[in-house]
Amino acid sequence: MAYQTHWPNKYYFYPFGNTSAVCLTRDLPPREPASLLLLGCGDPRNVLYTVFCEGDAARGLDFTCCDWDPGVLARNVLLLSLISDDKPQDQLWSIFFHIYLDKGSNALLQSQCRQLIALAESLDTWRVSKYGASIRFSTDHTLAELRRFWQLYADMGELPKPRYDALVTKFRAHHKSIRSQQNGVHVPHSAGPLGAFASDICATILNRYWEKGTLANDVEARSANIANPTFVFSRGEDATAVHYGLDPIAPFHLAAVFGNAPNNRPPPEDVVRDVKEQFAAWCSAYRTASARANPPVIRLHVGDALALSSALRVLKETGTLDTGVPHAQWSAERICLNAADYRDGDAPTSFNVVDTSNLTDHIGLLNILSSTTPLLASPCGVLYTETLLFDVSSDPAKYVSSLLVGDLPTMAVMMDLCPVDYLSGFTSRSFVDGILALSSMRAHDADGMPRQLQQGLTWKRPASGDALAVGASSLIVEDGKLATVLYQLYQALFSKYEIKALMNRTAQQSSSVTEHYTRESFALFTKLVCDRLEFDPARRHKVIDLFLDLQTPDLDHNPIDALYVQDLYLQLYRHGLYTVDVFKMPNPRTARFARWSSVPDLVRLTLVVPRSKLDVLNGASSGNNPTPPIECQILTPRSNSIFSSIHLVYGQISNGGTPTAPIPSIRADSSGSKGKDPLLVSFVISTRLLTVLNKAEDVRVCFTLRATPVTTKLLFKLGPRLMIHEASFMDEAQVFVFPEETRHSPRPPFSTRTPESRTALESSPLQELGQSSTASAQIDEMAKRITALTCRVSVTVEEAKTILQSSKSIPDITQVAPCVLRVDFADRRQDVVFPFPVVGSQHKIKMARKSSYVEVVAPLSGGLRPDGMAIDRFAVARSPTTNKPYPWNIHRIGLTALPVVNTTQSSASIWAWLNSHVSLALSARELDLRSRKAHNALMSIKDTMHSLYYHASGAKGPPKHIFQLMDGDYCDMVLFVDKLRYDLASYTVVCDAFFMHLHPSVNDTITAGMGDILRSGGEEVVHVKIYDGEPELWKRLMPAFAERCRTWEHTANCEYVTQKRIPLSTERECNPLCACGRGQGIEDSSVMARPAWKKLVPLVTRIAISPLFSVPYLEPLRDLSTSTPAGGKDLATKCARCSKTGGKDGGALKTCSRCHVYKYCSAECQRADWKTHKMSCRPTASKS
Repeated sequence: MAYQTHWPNKYYFYPFGNTSAVCLTRDLPPREPASLLLLGCGDPRNVLYTVFCEGDAARGLDFTCCDWDPGVLARNVLLLSLISDDKPQDQLWSIFFHIYLDKGSNALLQSQCRQLIALAESLDTWRVSKYGASIRFSTDHTLAELRRFWQLYADMGELPKPRYDALVTKFRAHHKSIRSQQNGVHVPHSAGPLGAFASDICATILNRYWEKGTLANDVEARSANIANPTFVFSRGEDATAVHYGLDPIAPFHLAAVFGNAPNNRPPPEDVVRDVKEQFAAWCSAYRTASARANPPVIRLHVGDALALSSALRVLKETGTLDTGVPHAQWSAERICLNAADYRDGDAPTSFNVVDTSNLTDHIGLLNILSSTTPLLASPCGVLYTETLLFDVSSDPAKYVSSLLVGDLPTMAVMMDLCPVDYLSGFTSRSFVDGILALSSMRAHDADGMPRQLQQGLTWKRPASGDALAVGASSLIVEDGKLATVLYQLYQALFSKYEIKALMNRTAQQSSSVTEHYTRESFALFTKLVCDRLEFDPARRHKVIDLFLDLQTPDLDHNPIDALYVQDLYLQLYRHGLYTVDVFKMPNPRTARFARWSSVPDLVRLTLVVPRSKLDVLNGASSGNNPTPPIECQILTPRSNSIFSSIHLVYGQISNGGTPTAPIPSIRADSSGSKGKDPLLVSFVISTRLLTVLNKAEDVRVCFTLRATPVTTKLLFKLGPRLMIHEASFMDEAQVFVFPEETRHSPRPPFSTRTPESRTALESSPLQELGQSSTASAQIDEMAKRITALTCRVSVTVEEAKTILQSSKSIPDITQVAPCVLRVDFADRRQDVVFPFPVVGSQHKIKMARKSSYVEVVAPLSGGLRPDGMAIDRFAVARSPTTNKPYPWNIHRIGLTALPVVNTTQSSASIWAWLNSHVSLALSARELDLRSRKAHNALMSIKDTMHSLYYHASGAKGPPKHIFQLMDGDYCDMVLFVDKLRYDLASYTVVCDAFFMHLHPSVNDTITAGMGDILRSGGEEVVHVKIYDGEPELWKRLMPAFAERCRTWEHTANCEYVTQKRIPLSTERECNPLCACGRGQGIEDSSVMARPAWKKLVPLVTRIAISPLFSVPYLEPLRDLSTSTPAGGKDLATKCARCSKTGGKDGGALKTCSRCHVYKYCSAECQRADWKTHKMSCRPTASKS
């Protein structure tokens, strides 16, 4: 495996997820077939919710779901089959979420499992079953593993009584131990902006769940006394693996049930009822969809996420089904994809969406990017990454760079992949409520476990949001400069292993940072970059040669790095990047290779480790101790080489081939770590390390711990080399050696679209002066990062060439798109296209008049730098297959599927949390601009949105519906806000609204229509003042807001197509929107459907307005001590309970002695407010 292997600690089983469901098609064009890869998929909540959000749209959905725990996937198929069979909803809920079952639910579970077992005799029998059209399996191994678990579930009740009683007793003891750990503290991320109100109620529900093992009422709970077998069995220890934080309401969305409750405090039973209704709605949507002629396809794969990615790439590039890639650690099976789907069928190897859950926390972002980027469909593929581990002491500005272990823009340019919010400077999804809530807490909870905070990144091709540049990915990087960047990355990845760095790191530091990367990680990232730059083998060799020139001198003063140099050489060779000289030497047939018919370049060594040698490891990784990293070594009297990419499995190994052509034959121990067979530790090395560089008789093969501040505690047990086990290479009983194939494979170039492939909506770049070169990267020699891009225009048109050579004329340069600068010279124009958004206003020109070329140099944009995507900040991209538009950096939503905010209840209770939430869209920088009355268009739009939410929520009087955006005395934009809705999966609130453009040609109709509305009573017009730059930005925003909720189709004569621009115009009196959506989607509108409004219906287009949040890793949010709390109260000047501005006794307000933030007029008010305040009251750290 490319990531660092650690000896396992206690394994925790997550039968269902710990984050709320998301729609996986939210960033794709609507109604187009989509292939989706879910790595670390967990339960099927995201699949079900995606199908639910798609509604009646006939989009083809093909999910590939990978998880390394067969118990997770066995439960998933069990649930999906029960849904398809339309079994009772209450029993579906109980089987999937309850720890204990009643007799009826248990009987259904048993019968369903036996049905699945009968259908799963083979892939062929499953394929023709009633589930075969929608549920598939990637490999025979996957089907066999899931069938094994269904058998465990079905047979549990029929176990011999002593075995059954022991299992249930163990299960109940584990359940009881978890109950004792519940501390009543709960941070419900799924409640979004209502999190502070939900905390204690959700804690009550969670405590009851672990007390009763069910969420049923008391009467039903008493009959639920059968241990749910799907909670008993997993890849962990039977009956004791269920995670202590398991929360049955966490997969669901809680904002609506809290936001719409009186005082935002629903009874616990209402919350439980609400999540059950959500689950029922998702199940109903899947049942309906699976009955269609083209049902969603869900492919299951048991195995490691990166292993599946590697296998899919092998298939994609070579057509080989038997990929040779292990399913996962602790498995002897190799991935052999089934031919019916992956050769003869339509199983995808490229994906529109790759979702990686929070694997970043466990295997490292760089490993994920290296493995998944080649699987993304171009140019509109989307990659989602996420983290849950939260360090309150870390610098939010370094969030992404620390995950990447490098400079973000440099890495993004080299990968041709970048977070969308980094380029845009905003995000439409909100994580800010959770960030501010957790920022006031300690880094760890009372049990010493790290806090969790969900933070996500959406990655896309950086030029895919630019209509002129979409598909432009080609890049030139000088070999020496690329080598310098790679060297910088190598140092960042591995310098922490230097002796001095190790001595300076404490055990606590080691335990708080998971070590993810190996030399194979570096090789795979280098391969990704070389593939992206379309390097041939000679070019790759040259770059690595230059890299080694930089890296090799370090070996003299970094002896630890020197120990890994053979591993580095091996991985560079293995992945087709470089061949060191020794690899070119003849391979002698000596020692254990004497009888081989041919000696390969690489071999796999397998060391047999007796169980007795593992006791020290099991002790080292028990409890909350960090899991120790493990490696293998080749030790000789003259040298020592360490190899980090290893594979582990318990079992027996033998030669299944012949003495001349050995083939490994492994019989895995089905009991794993609880069995009796030895541990088989294998790794790949260069054959010449055993035959040329060393004498085979001198070589010892070793299994060791890597030196860290934690593992050095075992020096007295394991010795200075931290040796767990060793054996002579010549010991044929303990060391097995087999040929290993290299992974060189044909390399398809990155997809680059030509002008001929452009859609009907796209304009082609102008080419009136000559030929534009491929962009090249400029690398800062000191910082070793990419700072700018250069493109050369070779002037070949004779007239322009003559002027260039004979005059002193200088071209005019303007930026016409995020990635495109226009060269205007000699009455001709040439577009210079870059593969990344640039700062055109800071361009430089280099001219060679005699050689007739002009070079344009532009700094990289992104990260709040000017220009770039700010040129088209709310970009609307075009589908490469249907030509239809869709928003590029604002997620799509289905408005009718989102619950409505109840604005008929107390306006104070709504505005209390909504004010706080919408205010959080403004960063500390923008708040400062606002306080100084400085104008910034994006800041002003956020402020205007705050005003919209204020009036539409009914914070002052009844909710308002009509808003005129006033540019001084002028107005050509009217917004009709129908209702507010909870955007549940994005933790925010949207305005379900309609846009109307005012124009003299329709003035009479509008005047008459508005007159009817106002005469009907109950309505008034709110005039919202907008400021410099804001009108243009609103008009740029409207197409994105319209496209994100579009349910209608664009017509053949759509103005977006005929005029080849979106928006159509940002000028006064000009409509930014096409006419296709006018009058559409009013059926469920409570406002537009009123008779008095009917004259305006043909003039309005439905839109979904939502806050545009600042990006926490780009700029600080705000000072927590001065931010408005969830209650929306002015802490500095008013009583937090009654809003009085002075003390009840006539004195000043009294400050809470614990948090020193909240103020009260009296002790009575403080006591009355404590039930709410205690959820956010945090002790203020004392000053030293």
